[in-house]
Amino acid sequence: MLRASAIAIATGLILSGCVGSARWSSAYQGKAGATADQMVSAVETARLSARVAATHKAFAPYLSVMIAEAEQDADSIQGAFHSIQPPDDPSDVLRDQLGRLLSIATDTISRMRIAARRSDFGEVERLANSLSGVSEKLDAFAQAHS
Repeated sequence: MLRASAIAIATGLILSGCVGSARWSSAYQGKAGATADQMVSAVETARLSARVAATHKAFAPYLSVMIAEAEQDADSIQGAFHSIQPPDDPSDVLRDQLGRLLSIATDTISRMRIAARRSDFGEVERLANSLSGVSEKLDAFAQAHS
């Protein structure tokens, strides 16, 4: 019985750590700004990979690994942010705004990985160019909400 109670308590503690909490709008805003800043890093890593691809100074497997790692980072960043409970209605709006940018970034990086694995470097470069505006919007979001 004691062991079952200990397991139940440990499970509860682990599961409660899976969803972040923001009790105040200002805390949520700060977490949103930090998330946007982190996503800029993943996006810029993918864009750097595309610049390397454009110069033909790396092999497709290396580039696909670089882009896959950026994709994994982007997925983790997006998942972590979406696990945070918004505390109020204005935070819901903020979540929607950032969520759209995060989705565009992760989807585009995923498509870049697929193109790199197919050795379609022209498509990798085209997709990377489309990320330029997303990166700027994420950076502006981070500056406005940090």
